[in-house]
Amino acid sequence: MIGLMVKLLSPNERIVLAIDTSDLTTAEKLVRLASKNGAKFVKFGLEFSTATSWKQCAQLAQKYSVRWIADAKFDDIPNTTAKAIQNILTCKPKPYGITVHGKSGIEAMQLAQKVAGRCIIFGVTELTAIPDTETRKRYGISRKKLVTTLASEIAASGAKGVVTSGKELQSITSSAAAKNLVTLIPGIRSKMSNVNDQRNTVTPADAIQNGADLIVIGREITQTDNPQRAYEKIVREIESQLSLRL
Repeated sequence: MIGLMVKLLSPNERIVLAIDTSDLTTAEKLVRLASKNGAKFVKFGLEFSTATSWKQCAQLAQKYSVRWIADAKFDDIPNTTAKAIQNILTCKPKPYGITVHGKSGIEAMQLAQKVAGRCIIFGVTELTAIPDTETRKRYGISRKKLVTTLASEIAASGAKGVVTSGKELQSITSSAAAKNLVTLIPGIRSKMSNVNDQRNTVTPADAIQNGADLIVIGREITQTDNPQRAYEKIVREIESQLSLRL
């Protein structure tokens, strides 16, 4: 049911604006921008949550009538991860989703989703900043193979979502084991945009074409001279491909 609801989202609602700043005033401007443009979700990462608190994240989301994702990227033993999630769930309103590293293991992911209830646990596969060469050096397999394996384990744990780069997205959406996971795709860059520290980027249009449910947009909007225009441009890119999926 959750997956079906996400697949019915409009182009505006599929953009998850990344609120990566230590400054409360800047964060509020960005959440307001997202709300103004019809966003359904924003994502708060470790930079803002450690500068303020998860409760502050919840309050900002509530003020501008958007739902929020806690990008905590927990990677610990099952009990510690579960307790940390329970703490975040005391926020009002509760987050729509919380990220947990898939490499923390099936038991940790399973317990995380159990305590999260209706809140989606998004299992993080391999970070988009890590190149294939580094993955091969560490694990002896390609990024694609590692991500596909982790996505299958995330699905087996009962977690409802997955975080992956758009380059591995098709291998997940075509997988019998993982195809029903809600996909949250970071590392999104339009053509001619600065990739910054990302190594596995795809365009908004390509991500949607490959089956993305939600796409995370950060610096391409938040660090431009005209955030409004950048936001509208990405909506048009999503719209052009989403129409082909209907």
